[in-house]
Amino acid sequence: MGYNLGEAVKAARLSKKLTQKQLGQLARLEASSICKIERGNSFPSIDSLRELTIALDTSADILLGIPQKQGMPYNLFDEMMEKVYGVQEEFDRLNQYYEMMRRDGQHEDSDL
Repeated sequence: MGYNLGEAVKAARLSKKLTQKQLGQLARLEASSICKIERGNSFPSIDSLRELTIALDTSADILLGIPQKQGMPYNLFDEMMEKVYGVQEEFDRLNQYYEMMRRDGQHEDSDL
């Protein structure tokens, strides 16, 4: 049988001796969502997956079944998410700057 995210989440949850309700509270999800993920009836959003990895104190790579390199954790997914969130933060800063400039009347929309 192939890889199963739900089984990985359940195994990590049980290893921490958490109920679905407790994990849901830690990950800011409903217990019913945890149940659906564990049964394979639902796949978490990227934000929910991030919250699950934090709550379970594990790597997203481990939950996603991404192989480890010679005894070292290979956090490809985590590395990718750091870049995604970094781009989002930069976009937010640029958008705030644009809004500040627009409010101050220093640039017209057609100039940008």
